[in-house]
Amino acid sequence: MRYLSLIAILVFSLSRFVQAQDTVCPNTPALDLAVGDVVVVNDGEAQNVRQQATTDATKLAVVPPGEYLTVWGGPSCADGYRWWQVEYDRQVGWTAEGTTDGGQYWLSKIETQILEKGNVLFEVSRQLASEITYVDEQSSGGDGFDVPPNRKFSLEGYPLASEWGAYAWYWLGIDPKGGVMVAPRTETIDSWLGLGNLGVELNDNQPEVGLAKYVAPQGRYDDPHMAYLHLKNGMAQRSLLYQDPTGFSPDNYQPIQPRLIYYVSGLTADGQHYIRALFPIEVQVDLPPFPEIPHFSMEDDQRVFTEYAIAVNKTFDQLPPTAFTPRLALLDAMMRSIEVIGEIELEAVR
Repeated sequence: MRYLSLIAILVFSLSRFVQAQDTVCPNTPALDLAVGDVVVVNDGEAQNVRQQATTDATKLAVVPPGEYLTVWGGPSCADGYRWWQVEYDRQVGWTAEGTTDGGQYWLSKIETQILEKGNVLFEVSRQLASEITYVDEQSSGGDGFDVPPNRKFSLEGYPLASEWGAYAWYWLGIDPKGGVMVAPRTETIDSWLGLGNLGVELNDNQPEVGLAKYVAPQGRYDDPHMAYLHLKNGMAQRSLLYQDPTGFSPDNYQPIQPRLIYYVSGLTADGQHYIRALFPIEVQVDLPPFPEIPHFSMEDDQRVFTEYAIAVNKTFDQLPPTAFTPRLALLDAMMRSIEVIGEIELEAVR
């Protein structure tokens, strides 16, 4: 499974949200970019991402117009171009921002708005939301499963809604369009997540070490598109999940189209607030053919189901960014921007 390189994560953690240095490249356009920004490839030709900031370097990716890149570093001047270090499809490389004569931009910074709601700061693209609302509540998802007190943020205008009803979200109690939950970290929420009294170790040099201490595993198999996200004042793990990953009808054991969920779980840097996000996403995919069920025993059937689920996960993990709506880069950028300001004091919960 492909993962973001640890080196790239370190570069990002040290410099994100810091305005890039003023590098003047003669006769080239100059975008007002910062590390952590998301840019879109303008209409016209596809954009090359290269291993180094030079036209002789190996191509890592060819990005179609309308697709998104995340800025990790730069700028750098070479071969008459102004280059930015970017990430696309979990590869980090360099791309030029415009023509050598300064007459044309190939990239544009996406339009975002900074919203402070309920002691939490978001920077969100207009492709995802026009407004953010929140409510403090404690709700039961049924079957005696009570969600701990939390503050839930909803994205007004989010482009998708789940068709699965309350069943898909019962364990978080969020609406069909998904949302972000921020909860003060207590023994109750640790117990709810199955964390116990582990404490918190956030280590920028080895983020997976800290995350292993407190991120509750949600997937039954290797989750596709797993990555570590450095929030503005915290850290989280992102992956794609889907309900009932084996996807079978109980009557005929035929595969059902998986239901994808963009899932993030993490903590603020001080360990005082837990952050979870879930959003429905659409995906264009051809699933592997479903195998025959032996029906020799429950163990044999489960083995076939598990093998098929793993094959489906691998299929998802190999999908390009163009397969997902909305794009993962937009959701990732919003999550990275999250900052919990002070302590969240929940109002009387319902």
